[in-house]
Amino acid sequence: MINLDFLEYLIEFSKTNNLTKTSKSLHISQSALTRAMQKVEDYVGVPIFTHSKNKLELNDAGQVLVKYAKIVLDAEKIMKEKTVTFHNSSISLSIGSIAPGPMIKWQPALFTLSKQTDFQQIGHRGKSFGNVEGWQFRHNFYFQIHQ
Repeated sequence: MINLDFLEYLIEFSKTNNLTKTSKSLHISQSALTRAMQKVEDYVGVPIFTHSKNKLELNDAGQVLVKYAKIVLDAEKIMKEKTVTFHNSSISLSIGSIAPGPMIKWQPALFTLSKQTDFQQIGHRGKSFGNVEGWQFRHNFYFQIHQ
């Protein structure tokens, strides 16, 4: 597995082809950048740099790697955004009762609400005390509403 930060370092390096400038723009030491680039090269298992006197450049394989590193980082960003969006759009509603009496009064309201929203029973504990069109109501049950 590769550290996503290393892919960011590689992309930044591809813009300058200069370790000193890249390390300064990333606010890391040049030796840390060099080690990260070596780990990237070890990870892919092929040389991605052309070494010459006082010069380090990406070779053709390195250019291909940069292209796919951008795709991976874009996908990672989308994954995070979609996960946060999903989390923020879900509301959990927990209703509990010591006795079944109050819950029986809530059944019609909860059933009506379930017809108006994406309403799913996600768990329950306790004794069953009612069944309305396939919805089984219990003490201490939990629902999740998706807006």
